Amino acid sequence: MENKIRLSFSKIFNIAKTEYTKWICNPRMIILFCMMIYIYDYIILEMKQASIDMGMKCNIFEPFMAIGNSELLLLFLPIIFITLLGDFPKTDGNTMFYICRTGKKNWIFGQMLFIIWAELTYLLSIFVFSVLFALPFSHTTDKWSDVVTKYVYIFPERSGSLMAHLLTNRLYNNLSPMKTLLYTGSLMFLNLLMIAMVMLAGFTFGKRVLSIVINCGILCIGTALSFTGSKIKWFFPTANTTCWVHFDKYLNKQILDIRFSYLYFGIIIMFLTLISINTIQDYDFSKVTDMED
Repeated sequence: MENKIRLSFSKIFNIAKTEYTKWICNPRMIILFCMMIYIYDYIILEMKQASIDMGMKCNIFEPFMAIGNSELLLLFLPIIFITLLGDFPKTDGNTMFYICRTGKKNWIFGQMLFIIWAELTYLLSIFVFSVLFALPFSHTTDKWSDVVTKYVYIFPERSGSLMAHLLTNRLYNNLSPMKTLLYTGSLMFLNLLMIAMVMLAGFTFGKRVLSIVINCGILCIGTALSFTGSKIKWFFPTANTTCWVHFDKYLNKQILDIRFSYLYFGIIIMFLTLISINTIQDYDFSKVTDMED
């Protein structure tokens, strides 16, 4: 019967819409609002105070770029996303009957489409939040602000402060703000997509919990290695997600071509996609009673 059910965009769309509705209405989403408060206190208030101290305005996108290039938040944001996904893909006692109507391939593609929607919601929420709260002390030109580039020169005694390290010279000496914004947003998206695909592939093997452990382990190890000189860091997603790590500290050159990072994520995501599509065919949904372990 499964082989007779063809791929249907309407079924895929409806599956994704159902999953997205359940996800966005989950009380767990309160974590997202708590995270926004933390980001406001950790990044936006810091940049706002620097803007006031210097009597100058920031670039409106600099807070988001600081979020996407923060050592702490590059560990924190993916873990929050994993927490929000939680029991992804969600299954219960009715899943087997649902699969009988939709087919396993439509179901797996629906889950992938849901992942994309969830990621866009997550990242756009952070982006819009940072832009809105940056409006009072920002400008919109494609130029790095003096608040970022000259902060240490004006306040040398603050060279060890958080503000002095939010956006490093590795970024503003090598990339324009718009290129940095593009790289930051797209690499964060690919990183989260890879994380979600690990969870989906783990589910198809019946190893949901193990996939979460693997994700968290890779994030922790990768974050620790990302800020060292070891070349091993490029085998982990955190270094490939961080724009400024790709550039030399003193010379205007790339340590690693940033295109390699897109290739890195593309290969892994494609591999996990193929694994999930093939493995789901042998998954026995009749064993699902409530929630998977």
